[in-house]
Amino acid sequence: VDVQERTEKANEAMFKARKVTYQIKQTREKKRKKLEKRDDDQSDNEENESSQEDLESIEPIQVNKNSDYWKGKIVRGEKDIEKERERRKISEVDPEVALDKYQRAKADLETKMEQVVSIEENENNLVNDLKDRKTRWKHFRAHISLMA
Repeated sequence: VDVQERTEKANEAMFKARKVTYQIKQTREKKRKKLEKRDDDQSDNEENESSQEDLESIEPIQVNKNSDYWKGKIVRGEKDIEKERERRKISEVDPEVALDKYQRAKADLETKMEQVVSIEENENNLVNDLKDRKTRWKHFRAHISLMA
């Protein structure tokens, strides 16, 4: 049973690798055609799904690194993502919860910004009022000195 499960996993992994390789080749081919500016009618009618024959003819690229190297790379990447989350203070993993949190924070920010704008307007009004009072005071004092 264990051998059969491992064989199935290996076949599934090989299928996925072939499919990814096929998609990469298709993407490169489309980019090359766009660069050559030769978009044929064929490329428009091509289907994105790969046929079984195409997949069987593709052999995935063999790499020199073993699976432990790639596992380590994945773990390091996950740790980097976690560090970045902590640095940005992102505690939510669920996108819907994070979106709700973002929308609430955005609404709070907009409210605070409106308050800042109203405070700035109030400050400008107070400064203008102070200037007017000073000029009126000077006129008043000048009037008193002329009358005395």
